Amino acid sequence: MDLWEKAKDGNRITAVERQTLGWVLEHLQLTEKAKAFLEQQLSDGSYYTTIGHTKYSRGLLEKAEGFAAEQSISQQQALELWQLALDGERLGDCERRTLRYILQNLNATTGAKKFLLSKLDPAVTPPASGAPLPAAVRRLPSHRGA
Repeated sequence: MDLWEKAKDGNRITAVERQTLGWVLEHLQLTEKAKAFLEQQLSDGSYYTTIGHTKYSRGLLEKAEGFAAEQSISQQQALELWQLALDGERLGDCERRTLRYILQNLNATTGAKKFLLSKLDPAVTPPASGAPLPAAVRRLPSHRGA
């Protein structure tokens, strides 16, 4: 149990930590009690993960963390995340919240950020370089320094 608690990043286990604990389970000698505990924890099939009292899509977040562990999330990987987030052709509230969390907390290329922002907020998507901003966007308050 101590190993599980030390592996937590805040109050959750990231995809990389989950993989590491899986390796430990397969390759190191553990007591039967420790082995049973880790197997139970790693098999948690919950759809959600909670961060700071907010629910997020576990699968979507773990996929993004896997991408970000290797490098910044690329535009192609952002497309994969978008497709994973869609429930049919609809984006659910939890998936939308998770994509916003990913944009705010994980490294992503400029192309990936622009792609996801264009899908999440089409009304405020940055225009092509040189094109003027729509009037409604020009009136939005600035968030600098916030």
